[in-house]
Amino acid sequence: MEQRERLAATTRELDRVTRGIRKVIDAIKAGVPGPELKTEMEDLQARKGALHAHLKVMEEPEPLLHPSMRDVYRGKVEQLAAALEHEDLEQREAARSALRGFITAIVIPPGDALLTVRGDLGKMLAAAASGRDGSALAAVAYDGCGGGI
Repeated sequence: MEQRERLAATTRELDRVTRGIRKVIDAIKAGVPGPELKTEMEDLQARKGALHAHLKVMEEPEPLLHPSMRDVYRGKVEQLAAALEHEDLEQREAARSALRGFITAIVIPPGDALLTVRGDLGKMLAAAASGRDGSALAAVAYDGCGGGI
């Protein structure tokens, strides 16, 4: 939460600095003598650069999830695994199709490093909590995996 607040505060300050730069430009256009505004503009530009640099190195905060989401998600993955091994070919294919929609890349590192599966967390979470919308994903979620992926 602290990291999320620091990111929001930095973004708000960057917006404030950008508005300040715009006001200086408007003042110059309105005929205010340049030397009086030069220092203010230099300070604002320097702060803007520092804020951009700070934003580049800030890590994106982890998504906020309900504390029990891990257990719910584990159960859904187990249900999906069971659907992938189901006797019925249609249910296996529906489960494979749903799984392909979640995964964007599988990284197999050399040596003994762990396999990394990258995917669309938003789709996964939506599927875990989705309603019956008639899509192939919903069909797997409710028919092949027993109540949601």
